Amino acid sequence: MKKILISISCAFATLTINASSPISYAIEVSAKNPLIIVNGYKIRFADYAKIKPEHIESIIELEPEDAIEVFGKNGENGAIIIKLISSFKGFSLDGAKIDDRIIEKVAFYAEQAKFKEQARLEAEAKAKQEAEEKARLAAELKAKNDALETSRLEAEENAKLSATEKLKKEAADKARKEFEENQRLENENKNRAETEAKAKQEADDKSRLAAEAKAKQEADEKPRLAAEAKAKQEADEKLRLAAEAKAKQEADEKARLAAEAKAKQEADEKSRLAAEAKAKQEADEKARLAAEAKAKQEADEKARLAAEAKAKQEADEKARLAAEAKAKQEADEKVRLPAEAKAKQEADEKARLAA
Repeated sequence: MKKILISISCAFATLTINASSPISYAIEVSAKNPLIIVNGYKIRFADYAKIKPEHIESIIELEPEDAIEVFGKNGENGAIIIKLISSFKGFSLDGAKIDDRIIEKVAFYAEQAKFKEQARLEAEAKAKQEAEEKARLAAELKAKNDALETSRLEAEENAKLSATEKLKKEAADKARKEFEENQRLENENKNRAETEAKAKQEADDKSRLAAEAKAKQEADEKPRLAAEAKAKQEADEKLRLAAEAKAKQEADEKARLAAEAKAKQEADEKSRLAAEAKAKQEADEKARLAAEAKAKQEADEKARLAAEAKAKQEADEKARLAAEAKAKQEADEKVRLPAEAKAKQEADEKARLAA
């Protein structure tokens, strides 16, 4: 799978792309053309070539195996997903709209492809490194084997020589080595003499240059020291002023913070006292209202009890008076009835006697 991201800024442009029908698209797929999706719509492969690079914001290309995972059989020839720049307004599509969730799935497969590509490159780099290491070891082994083979051949060659030839060869080798040694010693003596002369020249030059440098340094040192002393004095003065300014700033800051802390403390204390006073006032008011409510309740209770007592007293009095009236009425009735009976009896007697 390959992933290509292109970001392009361009001026406003006009492009019209006509989407294909499913039948036409099926014909194109059979022709081994990839699935083309622009801004979430399928288009004909023929219209793909009409899109200019400056119209494109991003492109994602899927290989067939990944395109099939995302789009099914429609992706068997791969897929190219294009997003046009937002400033491009002349885009028109009439074809099938691809589900947004499928388009989101494309980004996932593109990201997976990125990881796969990275893993492939890392594997290739590792394989290349291992191959180079293997080649190096093989070359070293070959060189070692060649050296051993050369030594073996020389040993065989030496073994084949006769004693006289061997002596002649040893004498020739000795003479050659002596000549080479003499040449080496001569060259060493010559080089040593040149080196000593060069060293002496360099030492002389070094001493001369050191003397000149010292004289120049001493000449330069005086104004330099004066300049350094002046610079140090100015730096010390600057540091002193900066330290004083910093100390003053810190003192001012400390005083400001102390004043703010004091003001905050006073404000907090004032708020606390006000809150306490308010709480006390509210508690007093609450207690007063409770006392008033209790006093009113007690007064109401007292009045109720007094009214009940009075009503009871009046009822008792009324009952007593009624009982007394009834008793008096009954007593009067009791006196009246005998009197009436007696009067009637006397009248009857009197009438009888008169008859």
